[in-house]
Amino acid sequence: LQENGHPSNLLNTQYRMHPEISLWPNNAFYGSSLLDGPNVLRYDAKPWHDAVARYGIVNVAGAEETTPEGSKFNALEIEVCLKVIQVIVGEIRKHTEAASKEASASASASGSSGSSESPGAPARLAIAKLFTLGVISPYKAQVVMLKERLQRFNSPLLDIEVKTVDGFQGQEKDIIIFSTVRANKGGRVGFLKDERRLNVAITRAKHSLLIVGNVPTLTSSGPDAASWRTLIHEARRRNPPCVHDATDDRVLKPAVKQWMNDQVRTGQMLEPGSNLFGETHWSVNISAEYKSTLAAKRNGLSA
Repeated sequence: LQENGHPSNLLNTQYRMHPEISLWPNNAFYGSSLLDGPNVLRYDAKPWHDAVARYGIVNVAGAEETTPEGSKFNALEIEVCLKVIQVIVGEIRKHTEAASKEASASASASGSSGSSESPGAPARLAIAKLFTLGVISPYKAQVVMLKERLQRFNSPLLDIEVKTVDGFQGQEKDIIIFSTVRANKGGRVGFLKDERRLNVAITRAKHSLLIVGNVPTLTSSGPDAASWRTLIHEARRRNPPCVHDATDDRVLKPAVKQWMNDQVRTGQMLEPGSNLFGETHWSVNISAEYKSTLAAKRNGLSA
């Protein structure tokens, strides 16, 4: 219609995102013309906000890998995403149990404790139904691996959905975790250069948006990373800053360390392009003899 001269009108009020989430896309993509609806201005704090902010970028020193089919994944980002979800579920559970105890006490005080159903059950169910979480990634391989890991992570407290960026078009969730995957010393961002996909990914969240990625790659000097540079620089200028390193986080640091240790034990950390050597500016050659010795020691420890 626009190509044929039909006039277009911008809907200038958004009713989804908390203002901390809408701030950057509003400035970057809409010329600061979007208004925040009265409902989002009244958003209250959610159970997980003591542990996970409304808006944040987590720098992960991972390394991208490529499947035989050509899709990319980042194993360390998967671990960080899973840990964040565990923390969110833990916070919701804590608040749910507190609400359940309060409901039980109130029911007992009113003399309704003779019911066969636990007095706290209705409150627990009501809270569990409130919250939804989406994990977004531009790469199908990352989505598949996240889904596989999350099959073992089943919680009635959180409705979790994992999709590609395109799969989330038109949807919204209470919480969005965006796993960017790309991590390389060449600063190549691939699909992430698409501003339309970036706009979709970071405007799905209502109450919390967490971007998990390799900040040095996302802020590289190439033209493909221009939008990401402004996004991250703006997040750093906020008060307090919204960019944090996973190894500086009290909760995430042990998960990163455990993953690194597992990589060393399995020998994967000694391969070229691994997290240990992938970002170095010098060549690393590990002899087959050393790898054989290390494998023998691992086998001896596991025997």
